[in-house]
Amino acid sequence: MKKKHSTQSSLISRFSAPTDNDKTLDEAVDDSVFGLDVMDDSGQSPAIYQRRYTSIDSIDERMGNELKSVGSKLSLPISGVFKHLSPVVKKRLLQVGRRIHYQAGASLNSVGDPCQGLSFILGGKVRVEWMAALKWVSIAMLGPGDVFGAMEWAESKIWEERLSAKTETLVLFIPSTVLNPLNANYPDLQRQVERYAERHTLHSLLGAHALFQDISSHDLMHLIDIATMRYLDTGAMLYGPERVISLLFVVGRGELELSCEERVIQSIGRGEIVNLELALGDGINLTTARVSSPATLYLLPFDQIEETLARANQLQTLQKSALLLRSRALND
Repeated sequence: MKKKHSTQSSLISRFSAPTDNDKTLDEAVDDSVFGLDVMDDSGQSPAIYQRRYTSIDSIDERMGNELKSVGSKLSLPISGVFKHLSPVVKKRLLQVGRRIHYQAGASLNSVGDPCQGLSFILGGKVRVEWMAALKWVSIAMLGPGDVFGAMEWAESKIWEERLSAKTETLVLFIPSTVLNPLNANYPDLQRQVERYAERHTLHSLLGAHALFQDISSHDLMHLIDIATMRYLDTGAMLYGPERVISLLFVVGRGELELSCEERVIQSIGRGEIVNLELALGDGINLTTARVSSPATLYLLPFDQIEETLARANQLQTLQKSALLLRSRALND
């Protein structure tokens, strides 16, 4: 999913670190730490940290109630991206991160503003919405261990999706001024966050597509595991009559145009799938697909898609979509 983390503009100004990009990690951390602490593997707090702790263990059981400080340590969820991070990285995140508490219904970002860092959900639920057909449509629900803002931050993008707290939510926010040196010291952090964001985004896209509504969770996760992601600039050609390729393309961001000869027959946007003519099995492609605005695409082997949809009795649906596209190419 895009990198959506952070908060509204007013909150970002309150919680972001100084803008000196030349700071070392330790210097940035000194300006950033709010009083978080972590446990080492033995469960004991390192002697060098003598701070108060906040428990989030029961946040989901206290929706709508004010969080209270107690004498237990702050702990990270064991699910989501945290499952793949080393203890050292998780410890560092707790040291440099800032806790932001949102009441149910609160906005977590401002659409059109630049992403200021990464946000890790510690407790609660976050709704992600996308503008489609002039209205906001829910495309994902995030929970503890999920990250938002990863894609936006990595690509220096503005916020295009809207995030709001479905329930009382606690977020660990890592501002860019701290995140940049942190990634330099711990390269596995950026790799895992980007990988997780890609998988989560593709899961949302496929899960919302009519073709994949009836496939099993196991098959869905298998497709996500074998997918590869590509960034393509405007003008790049994916396939055409002279370039048949055995891949389906899922649009994660940006737009494509399908044309037949010189006629544009369809514009393709987020969540849509192209190269459907493969399903006809005749080895002929009448259409050409080109990138009309910079795009993030997920590539899936067609044979794997075909097997998955056959098990879910959806292969005929795929073939009907391909026939409709072929008809438009011939008759428009």
